[in-house]
This record gives sequence, structure tokens and C-alpha cells, in this order.
Amino acid sequence: MKSDTNEHGLERLICTALTGSPCDPGAVHERPAAYVAGWICGDPTDYDREYCVDLAQIAAFVHATRPDAAESLALDEDGPTRRKFLARLQVDQLLVPKLPDRLTEEQKRRKVHNLLQELRRAGRIENRGTRAQPAWCIEESSDG
Repeated sequence: MKSDTNEHGLERLICTALTGSPCDPGAVHERPAAYVAGWICGDPTDYDREYCVDLAQIAAFVHATRPDAAESLALDEDGPTRRKFLARLQVDQLLVPKLPDRLTEEQKRRKVHNLLQELRRAGRIENRGTRAQPAWCIEESSDG
């Protein structure tokens, strides 16, 4: 048996180890019943480089877990609502894991919101985007 030692062969090995199938583009894969690692195959065209997420998987997760919110987030179409959700998701992914475990998820979310507002009021950060599409930037120090 000949070994596939090129990059594509390595990708197939990694995908098979993580998902239980080779994750070939365009192929529909179901997770094998005995496979419990938790990884699933994705389609590279669904990956949003700006927000570092797989849009199809995020949308499927939100539709499955919060069908009441899924429609209002408009994850299936590119627009200000989806961009605002993805921007906030990035901030939350960065800061929430750093907060103490004794806080509930709601308390952590509020803490992040309050921290952003406190930094904005102190002139440490500025939203150079819009309210619908925030783009938080660190303010340049004037003491140079």
C-alpha cells in the first residue's frame, strides 16, 4: 500500500483522526455512531476569515439552541446585525474565559459590557465603527 505523503494526505489523516472521516470538500459527512471526539467536518467556503468562525456551524448551533434568537440575528445573510453579533462574539471569546468561574455566564457578559463602557468613558478605547458594527480601537497615548 502506497502512503500519501503530500499536504492533502496529511490533511486527510488529521481530519480522520479528529472527525472520523476524511472531510473531503463537497462531500456530506455524518459523524460515525461510535465516534465521540466532538469534531465535525466543515466546508472551507463557510469560514469567515474576518471573524475567525465557520458561519454555517455558528448558524446551525444558534438555530438548534436558540431558535427564538436565530431569526433576529440574521446569521444567514451578511449585514449589520450579523456583523454586530460576530464582533461581540470575538470580544466575549477573548475576555469571558479570563473572568472568575464563580460568576454566572450572564454576570460575565455584563462584566465585559461594563468594562468596555468604562474603558470608553476613560478615553482608553474608542468605537471607530458604528453602534451596529462596533470597531473598538485602543486610543493612542498623548504623552508619547
